[in-house]
Amino acid sequence: MLPPVRSTGAASPFRTHAGEIEVVLVRHGETRTYDRDVGLTARGKHHAYARGTALARALAGRDRIILRHAPTERARETAEALRSGLTDASGPPIAGDPKPDPAFGNFRIWCGDTAREPSGAYALYQKARNTGTVAGWITDFARYLERQRLGSDPVGYWLRQPLPSFEPPIAVVHRFGRAIAELADADDPTPVTVVATHSGCLRAVVATASGKDRGEPENGETVHVFATPGRDVATVHYRDRTDQWILPRTTPPWLRPAVFRTAVDGLT
Repeated sequence: MLPPVRSTGAASPFRTHAGEIEVVLVRHGETRTYDRDVGLTARGKHHAYARGTALARALAGRDRIILRHAPTERARETAEALRSGLTDASGPPIAGDPKPDPAFGNFRIWCGDTAREPSGAYALYQKARNTGTVAGWITDFARYLERQRLGSDPVGYWLRQPLPSFEPPIAVVHRFGRAIAELADADDPTPVTVVATHSGCLRAVVATASGKDRGEPENGETVHVFATPGRDVATVHYRDRTDQWILPRTTPPWLRPAVFRTAVDGLT
């Protein structure tokens, strides 16, 4: 069952400052499998549609919204179902079609010579195992998949455990933060952007804002982020908490190896 979207009916209950933009991060709907990049189950499409109708009520009165999605099939189908729900429930006008946005993509795995998100990496992993290939990313991915197979918490493992071949949570937070800052600072910022994305990204953003991992979001669950043009402080609403998030507008040197190496050389 989908968690409720908190709404007072006429407008989003979270909106508090004039000039803010709102970015609604939505976890994709239930998918058929994580072994490859495929779309949603019938239940997943239904839940994403229902989330769209709920957002139509929560976002009533807004001038327009845009729809973005992570570049995976499950996120794309979620965005399409959200659009149908928003439209059928007479939500705010939607500007254009849902578009893929790599800035809001899932965390990636460096599979030797190519970067793939987990469902895209699975086929490469199987091929590597079948041919007896030995590589660090295969070990990392095997450990991640073992948690998934046991029904524990693979995303939580990624959040806590250094996995050298995986894009780290802090890199995802910087990527999302910069993308949200750019939406806020646009010459003509769109009041609301609804983004279909992935649970690990949501957990990393929420953990950064609240100071703790708050667990796996439900399929279709939302995180609302409010940002103001030119301001570094955003507001993050998730479940029963409201927290401030300092948007990471610049990348620290340790996420830019060439810059970091230069800085270290300058100290020696």
